[in-house]
Amino acid sequence: MRQVITFIFLIMPLVAHAQLEITWLQLMPEMDSKISNPFSVLTRKQVDDLRVVARISEKPSPTKEQLELKSKLIDSLSEFDIDATEILKSREEMIAANVKRATSPTVELDDQFVKIAGFITPLAFTDNKVTEFFLVPSAGSCIHTPPPPPNQIIYVKTNDGFELESIHHPVWVTGQLQIENVNKTVEYSDGVSGVQSLYKLYEVSIEKYPLQ
Repeated sequence: MRQVITFIFLIMPLVAHAQLEITWLQLMPEMDSKISNPFSVLTRKQVDDLRVVARISEKPSPTKEQLELKSKLIDSLSEFDIDATEILKSREEMIAANVKRATSPTVELDDQFVKIAGFITPLAFTDNKVTEFFLVPSAGSCIHTPPPPPNQIIYVKTNDGFELESIHHPVWVTGQLQIENVNKTVEYSDGVSGVQSLYKLYEVSIEKYPLQ
């Protein structure tokens, strides 16, 4: 019995730190099944016609010619049993759902010990080692390009630091993932801007991602 108890205590730290290898897609909540793409059953021309209708509808003072074109396109779409007003309403619902999805965390991953591959956007260095950074899904994010959605950015801080060879070389980062809103200022190639993350990794270890 004493041997069994000893064995249990030995494996407890390993069980507590069982790694869950995740992808970036898992950091984004699943799309609401009630929200559908209203354009999926339309032809390319019908989609283009609806775009024109939407643009004219959004104008504060459309011209007479634009209003006539809008009416003509709506009538043309109705011949195929397509309600332009209803489709555009569904479009707004889909856009709102996508925005919500991009700015919400996956609550099931909170406090999970995870491993994820990504690229480093440096925020602070100590002795030529990066000690604070954003982990992002693509190289150059937040530096050469606009930042990804908040739930596609992970804030990482490590006391040990990591020798960063290049922001274009991916890394594996392992640690305890927590939902935490973090706002930092990042230097872009053409200025500075605030970047928001919805996740933070604690107790991290970092290793280079093996390239083929």
